[in-house]
Amino acid sequence: MMFPIRGENLSREQVSSTARLLPTLLCPGCGGHMQWRDPLYCAGCGREFETVDGVIDLVTDPSRAAERAHYDAEYARDAESPGNRRTLSSLGSIWSDPRTSALRLVWERLGTLDGKRILLLGNGSSRKELYFLTQGIELLVVSDLSSEGLRALRGSVDFDGFEDRLLFAAIDALALPFADESFDIVYAYDCVHHFPDLDRFLGEAFRVLRPGGRAIFRDDAFVPFWQFAKRTVLRPLAAVSHQRHAISPEDRRVTVEGGFRERDLERRVTRVGGMPWFVRTDLAYHLWRRGGSRFLPGRVSHWIHNPTLARHLIAFDRRLARRPRTSRNLMLLVWGFVKPATDAMRERR
Repeated sequence: MMFPIRGENLSREQVSSTARLLPTLLCPGCGGHMQWRDPLYCAGCGREFETVDGVIDLVTDPSRAAERAHYDAEYARDAESPGNRRTLSSLGSIWSDPRTSALRLVWERLGTLDGKRILLLGNGSSRKELYFLTQGIELLVVSDLSSEGLRALRGSVDFDGFEDRLLFAAIDALALPFADESFDIVYAYDCVHHFPDLDRFLGEAFRVLRPGGRAIFRDDAFVPFWQFAKRTVLRPLAAVSHQRHAISPEDRRVTVEGGFRERDLERRVTRVGGMPWFVRTDLAYHLWRRGGSRFLPGRVSHWIHNPTLARHLIAFDRRLARRPRTSRNLMLLVWGFVKPATDAMRERR
């Protein structure tokens, strides 16, 4: 049976993935259960939610409009000049790249994905996470505040017959439109700092995780010397960078406040009921890639990815990571929490 959706006739595979999620899909306005119609609608309040180009739009909070507009415009520009379409199997090389230590840490924390239901938050047009489809997962929900980013992403990859396990949805991470205990993994890469109410987000992530489920994030860590440099000697460079590369309202807020502190996150995560964990990584190589991509002229930009230079910078970062005192200067934070399993689950394990 084909369900008519305004904006596009969905394939059987896409209908299958949406139908698989439908029992746990809630109205972001009233919390009622969603029903199939043209378009998708809430059985409680009757509100309709359109699906355009395969992306369900479930964002309703007007306070998020400025952040959404910034990224809608940014992703729309990207969509005007799309790169080559990638296959899912080719995305595996991104996770195995020896230069991406943060990604390798994330992959280790993901563990076995077979049979898992995964929610990606703030994924934008990032393709690397679609590789999860090849790992035997049950369902992958790819979400972002921006529907434009998701449309750009959806058109950039060949899904190789995995469409029945995949759903694209524009959602607000501060009010996740899913029932309790809907997912095994909640994942966000370089995204949580965009959420203006961290406690509310952590509560939502904890709520939608199943007992024993895992939340896995990557963000910037608070580094005193770097925060001082941004406010003093590097302030003119930051101004130039922001002129060349406009940043969102939430990025601007975080630039002023700095990155995450482990003790603060531990307190917040524990308060919602999670069991937190943290790993720091990267300093020299991260600064080189970030600065080089923004300030080096095009004719020498190849130096950003020079393998010899990268190897030396990564070796320096690894030496810093070996000692607690120096590891506090590492700039990237891979972090998250585990939702405690119920007694019955513990007995089965």
